[in-house]
Amino acid sequence: MDIITLTSKEDWESFISLNKNNEKIIFKFSSICPVSFFVEKKIASWINDLDENQQINIAKVDVVNSKSLSELIEEQTNVKHESPQVIWLDKNNDVKWNASHYSISKGKLEEQLTGEKVNFLRKIF
Repeated sequence: MDIITLTSKEDWESFISLNKNNEKIIFKFSSICPVSFFVEKKIASWINDLDENQQINIAKVDVVNSKSLSELIEEQTNVKHESPQVIWLDKNNDVKWNASHYSISKGKLEEQLTGEKVNFLRKIF
């Protein structure tokens, strides 16, 4: 599954307009933050395990190099900026879930995908 890199308002608008049947995940990260690096590895591992037919679009935003875009996303989603951060939008582009820092895990992402609780160890890693 491809991850789209967003760097501009136009990229954001294009991403939001993608397939209306798909949920969307935005991963906001700092290119200079070790916590962001750690969380990005967890997210990449989770994405790698996803079924290719999963109806989900995934994008990432470097909040250091695309600060104005990060602020626009905060404004349009009403989710206070943090980094690293995941904002999950439903098919109507409404916020379904968001988390930041160490609250982001493969288990939590899986719970949002399936709607089912994941065992404790899976939540951590």
